[in-house]
Amino acid sequence: MQQKKMPKAQQATGINEPDTPYQRKQRITWAALIKAVYECDPLKCPKCGATMKVVSFIERTQPTVIEKILRHCGLWKEAAPRPPPRPVPEDTFEEPALDYGFFDRAVC
Repeated sequence: MQQKKMPKAQQATGINEPDTPYQRKQRITWAALIKAVYECDPLKCPKCGATMKVVSFIERTQPTVIEKILRHCGLWKEAAPRPPPRPVPEDTFEEPALDYGFFDRAVC
């Protein structure tokens, strides 16, 4: 008996079960929602128009992966160094004027 070939995403996560109809529908639903909101097909290649598929998701907790991909594409830009903070001129600081008579003028 021949086994079904698992998608790479399932192989990488260690899931040995084939996609369920529900999982396939969820992927289609995701793409349809993006298409409805942004009025473009997220799974259509902007260069050639071919259908694309999601290969991987990158989390914000993986900055080295993001940097590696952007460097490979030539899109990585080093952050500009922050300048030191400007000193606050001492002569411009004024003590706030407090109005202690406010409560005496309050009407109840």
